[in-house]
Amino acid sequence: MTCGEKQFTTRSSLECSGHGSCFAAEGANVSICVCEPEWTGAAHWMSAEGRDCHLSLIAIRVLWAILLVVVTAVFVLYFPAFWKKLRSFQNSQVVRMARSRRTRRITDHITLLTLLIYFGITTPSMATFAVLALVRPLETHVAIDLDATLLWWICRSSYYICTSLYQPALISTLVKQHVPGAQGIFAERTLSSMALTLGHVFLGTLAFVSVAAENRAVSIGTWVACMGGAGIIMIILALQALLLKRTLICQLDSAYQYVGSEEIKIVKERMESVQNHNVVNAIVQATIYISFAAIPYLYSYYDYLLPISWMTIPSNALLVVRTLMISSDSGNREGLPTIISENVKDNFGISESEITAGTTVRISNVEDSRLFAAGDHFNGLHRKEITAQQVNTPPAIELEASTSLSRTVTDTLPPSAPPVGTGESEGDPDDVVPDDSDIDTCTVPEMPNASVAPALGGGSAEEAGVNHNQENMS
Repeated sequence: MTCGEKQFTTRSSLECSGHGSCFAAEGANVSICVCEPEWTGAAHWMSAEGRDCHLSLIAIRVLWAILLVVVTAVFVLYFPAFWKKLRSFQNSQVVRMARSRRTRRITDHITLLTLLIYFGITTPSMATFAVLALVRPLETHVAIDLDATLLWWICRSSYYICTSLYQPALISTLVKQHVPGAQGIFAERTLSSMALTLGHVFLGTLAFVSVAAENRAVSIGTWVACMGGAGIIMIILALQALLLKRTLICQLDSAYQYVGSEEIKIVKERMESVQNHNVVNAIVQATIYISFAAIPYLYSYYDYLLPISWMTIPSNALLVVRTLMISSDSGNREGLPTIISENVKDNFGISESEITAGTTVRISNVEDSRLFAAGDHFNGLHRKEITAQQVNTPPAIELEASTSLSRTVTDTLPPSAPPVGTGESEGDPDDVVPDDSDIDTCTVPEMPNASVAPALGGGSAEEAGVNHNQENMS
């Protein structure tokens, strides 16, 4: 093909896209493009080297430099905080062992696990790829150079794994206290998300087929399959998010009719916001993927798309880090705006003037020590069995309940109402203790025959999960 001829994936009818000149190749009846300095036709997946000069090496280097700065900044600023929380989680397991309680795995703490994958796998592979793209841009191409392809596949796969872990847990954390059967719904959602993630991982392996084949027709076929398949997966994710949002809205509306809690309205608004974001994000990605699969003109412009699309990865990691920090600092695992219920104000004597944003109440009883967000319902806890300490409000005030919690949420629920509380989360962030000084010391000397009255649905507070906040995943 003549280098200036417009065919299939050729960018322009201009000779070498206006950034080079056609010269006849020695010993062959063809012409090739000789590009101007800082312009090239070498591209990811389907190189147009010798056919075109459509890519600016300066622009490509600038994009990768920006990405490298962003990735490095996120790592430097937030990795120490993540490492501190990870060590705290490890320390908490030592504490649990000392108390003869069941220890937990990192897989039980989804936020920490997500960040562990991001900082341990995604960040190093992405940063290494960016460095190679800056140092040797003409030899760092996906589906052409093996080392670049491997780094691209590792970064892409680990990111989608993080997403499949974090997104379902985020929604589950928001609504599980108010939606009967939420655990089952999100168990199915997690499985389907992992299945779609495996689809992304498999599609990424097609790049290695292109590396091995070194054939333009094979490269085109694997490119269309990878981009088109990714677009279809994103459409499925968008439909899944819409269906889940509709189901949860119905459930939350029903719960609000029973309980009338303002917290349920806030949960509904946050859930809708998160799901709407997921839908828009999936639709945008699907549009981009399908466009790059269906329009031959775009095939060789992946060099611009790749660094731009990867810039969204650190921003998503910031959301997870922020979630972890807020949940640990405020004690409110949901990250919800604080709602002080009448139970807390009336029975613990906390006045409006003493309540500030982020207020939490520490409840200790002879069986366990828990940190609840203000606004939770402390069903069945009696004066002689608890003390309350308002924390995160300078100065800290220690309060003792003056009366039994005679009025609880059960007073307003008909017998058929769905339960408000759910079981204890496996990824309990309260088990993350930065050091020994953070271990709850607000306890009461053990009393004979002390117990916690049955909560909703019967059983102990431990069994009913007295509105035990879940891992903050916002």
